[in-house]
Parts: sequence; structure tokens; C-alpha cells
Amino acid sequence: MGLVMSATDRKAVGVVLEVALWLALVNIVVSGVIAPLVGLSSIDRPPDGSFWDQIGGSEHVEVELSEEGIAQALGPNAALPEGGSADLGDVTLTPKVTAQVTFARAGWADLLATVGSDLVFGICGTAACFLLWRVARTVRRGVPFEAANATRLYAAGLTCLAGGILQLLASAIGQFAVTAYGPLAGLTYMQLSLNLGWLPLGIVLCALGEVFRRGVALEADTKGLV
Repeated sequence: MGLVMSATDRKAVGVVLEVALWLALVNIVVSGVIAPLVGLSSIDRPPDGSFWDQIGGSEHVEVELSEEGIAQALGPNAALPEGGSADLGDVTLTPKVTAQVTFARAGWADLLATVGSDLVFGICGTAACFLLWRVARTVRRGVPFEAANATRLYAAGLTCLAGGILQLLASAIGQFAVTAYGPLAGLTYMQLSLNLGWLPLGIVLCALGEVFRRGVALEADTKGLV
């Protein structure tokens, strides 16, 4: 009835998966490893809009300024609109003033909140993509239910879970330390940027690992009956 994939179809699916994973791998390495490392070279200089600055632009903490911070940045008489928002019919705009912060000497908190968080994403994402590529390669070869794939999927899932937790901790601790203490104290509103996409992805990959583990066991039982 066409429910069983032919060897050619399996190979085609495997090739597509491998290409997609290689593209994802390159994207993660560039955005999560190379860009933060490039940004380290200009972490003590304000952004100037240059090409390399845009490539490594994530090394500066972005904050929302308080009234004191607005006065420091824009002058003593600067203020946000009193109404707090502007109703334009189809949309409502709530103005705020944000600023990118450049420290003369970047400390551990600034590195943790920006470059450190990005590097966690880059390293864990690279490891997970490599493990998934190994799985996709077995699909192309027509042996998706080999025993090692269950371990690879579990490992990829745990890597995503660990990466998600570490990235949240790095971002939260770094941003809190940067905005609550030191020269920015009183000039900014406390805010946290949370990325929860890693956690459900890790859970799904661990679940797929269990599916593959049972598939391996079922295939072994089936061969034993032949």
C-alpha cells in the first residue's frame, strides 16, 4: 500500500536530513561561536555600525533606561512621554529608551550575560547537530535502528536540556549582576531575556531516543523469529 519506504526513498530522506543538519550546524557555529569570539575584539568599544561590529554585535548588554538613566544619556531635561503609550488605531506604541552598554573593562558579569550565554548556545548546539547528523547518516544508509542511534538521540536531548539550563543561568546571573550593581545601579530597569526553546527540543529528542531504543529491541526480536 506504499506504507513501507523503499531503499531509494530512505536514502533521499537521509540526504535531505544531512543537508539540513549541516546547514543548521554552519549557522550555529557562525552565530554562536565565531560571532561572539569576533565580538570580544571590540567589547570595550561602543558599537560603530561597521561590518565586523554587526557580525559580533551581541557582546554589548542592552538595557532599558530608567528616568535617571535617560537623564544621564540624553540630558537632564529628557523624559519619556507622560501618557506612557500612543494609540494609533491599529497599533498601540509604548515608548521606552534602550541603550547598549559598553564597559571600559568588561568584567565576568558582562561576559556571562552576552558572550558567555551565546557561547553556551553555540557549543551545545554544535554538539547536538553533530549527534543528529550521525543519526541522519544511518537513515541514508538504510539502517536507522542501529543501537548507537538511541544513545545519540538521548545524548543530543540531554545536551539541549543542559545547554538550555546553562544559557538561562548565564543570562540571568550576568544580566542581574550587570544591571543591579556597579555603574549601572539606578540607571536601568531590571530585565531578563529568557530563551526556553532548548527545553522542549531536549525533551522531544530524549523521547525519540526512547522510541529508537524500542525500535532496536523490536528489530532484534523480529530477527530472532526469522
